[in-house]
Amino acid sequence: MRKSKLSLFLAVLAVTLVGAMMFASASLANNCCEKKSDKESCDKKDCDHPEGYHADKKDNDGVEPRHPNADMDFDITAEETSMDSFIVVGMTLDTSLKDYKYVKDIPAFWEEVMKLDLFNLIPNQKREGVILGVVTEWVNEWDYTYMIGMEVKSAHEFPKGLVAFEIPKNDYVKFTVKGKMPDVIGPAWEHIFMKWFEESDIEYLMDSPAFEWYDSRFKPNAVSEIDIYIPVKEKSK
Repeated sequence: MRKSKLSLFLAVLAVTLVGAMMFASASLANNCCEKKSDKESCDKKDCDHPEGYHADKKDNDGVEPRHPNADMDFDITAEETSMDSFIVVGMTLDTSLKDYKYVKDIPAFWEEVMKLDLFNLIPNQKREGVILGVVTEWVNEWDYTYMIGMEVKSAHEFPKGLVAFEIPKNDYVKFTVKGKMPDVIGPAWEHIFMKWFEESDIEYLMDSPAFEWYDSRFKPNAVSEIDIYIPVKEKSK
């Protein structure tokens, strides 16, 4: 992908990942409501989610708008780390920036995953309860593959319809984000690329997958935490 596409790429990440998790959060809340014996006691505000990022709008100066939640408070810490290669099994979706196709595709994809109860179908889970959202591959400047899955010990056998993907060994910056979830996820991505990397002596390795890590710390519609792993390299001189 050419560097000129980076700002558009960042908008995609914000919509893809935070938009998807907003749907997941609402789904989890709705499932909670459905399971309550006294449905009247369900707090319906827990099923709401904030307005998403409008990647198709620009301000009067032609500049991409900030995330609508950009002024929300959140804490973010950065830690340089490395990870060996590992395998993720899950479902993939081919989508595109063209005509903002991904805006409809990604939430629908999460809905499909939730309905299929994907996370109980994946065998040999290495970290039970850890869900990954991965941008696995850019086919060209517009088209890419998005994956929802879990890390596994081995991928010799898994149900039909699922795929295995290897995330290669890389150096990463792990950003731990704490705030009202999932509202602050988009602003966190914006901060990482528009501020943190701008001030850093390392840069994003665009040819390798970046991913979000959701574990037991993540609580929808509550102040909680997630990790964002960004593959990195030293800046070219």
